[in-house]
Amino acid sequence: MNNSTTPGIDVNTTDQDSASVFAKFMTAGVVIGFVGFVENLISLIALLNMRRPFEAFHLLLINLAVSDLVVVGLAAVGSLIMLVNFNLDQCDSMVFVARVIMEMSYIALLTPVLATSALVVNQYLAITKPLRYQTIATQRRIAGSIIALWVATALIGVILHIAGYPKLFEDPGCNIYGENSNYLVIRSATFTVLLILITALVVIVYIQMFYAIKQRVLTSAVHQQERSHHADHKLNITIAILFGTVLLFWIPGIADSILVIFMMAGTHFTMEFVIFHQVTNLLFLANALIDPFIYGIRLQEVRAGYQKLFRHLSKLPCSEEDAFFKEKNRKVSYTQCHTTTTEDVKTSNI
Repeated sequence: MNNSTTPGIDVNTTDQDSASVFAKFMTAGVVIGFVGFVENLISLIALLNMRRPFEAFHLLLINLAVSDLVVVGLAAVGSLIMLVNFNLDQCDSMVFVARVIMEMSYIALLTPVLATSALVVNQYLAITKPLRYQTIATQRRIAGSIIALWVATALIGVILHIAGYPKLFEDPGCNIYGENSNYLVIRSATFTVLLILITALVVIVYIQMFYAIKQRVLTSAVHQQERSHHADHKLNITIAILFGTVLLFWIPGIADSILVIFMMAGTHFTMEFVIFHQVTNLLFLANALIDPFIYGIRLQEVRAGYQKLFRHLSKLPCSEEDAFFKEKNRKVSYTQCHTTTTEDVKTSNI
């Protein structure tokens, strides 16, 4: 979430209406961020309770959950600090920290996109190279790929900050990003180009997957491996939905980035543009709230992980008194069962 980088809007110099709008979006960011954090944390724990050993797809799905967790976590913390320290009259050091944290959350938005794209590539390999898939998608290679995605995201963030030099670090005030037109234009252009390239690659991969699946169905015997084909089809649809939601929630943000590029030369921004800018930031966060529902409902392995998690939680006592009564009931049940069994044996011997 990037509420700190509304172009041309400095919370220290804007009027009360702009400040009120800004505060409302900050509040919405805190709520969405913390709800998303709790939701993705539970989802991550459920994913870790899936059957072992983890396959390549499971590791990539866990990486997606971690990516969403990091994005909403950073956004929630940054927005909360900003909201608590929000002051129109002075620049607080905590406001500066909040803006840096929220900018980190904005850069981290690339990780869910890359994580979802990795799921697409993994499924492509599973379909087009079924005999070699196990040797290609080893746990070591998948782990290396995940690390590479995170390193790539960090490098992009560093490069963007270097590209914004020297203005970005000449006078790092409260609105360190919002007042730096050079940085905002470069970042907006970078994110726009990256999403277009990633989308194009994913579309190409899906077209090749479609023809590969069609060829495999035609060459296989009727009803042969029907259950496997159904499972693969459901998995393909699930991954397509995950990437589709990325596009759904990112396209407004990309439109906003394009507007930033063309409007940054101006000095005046309407309130409608500011509101649109903030709404697109909230949509970025909303994507992280949707992902757990998609794979949690559609994938059987994930549902099994939730069931295992809830079974573990149901066994936890609420208090020491509950633990005492549970242990007492367990002993009583065992005694009754043992007594009944003994009586049955005596009766049968008569």
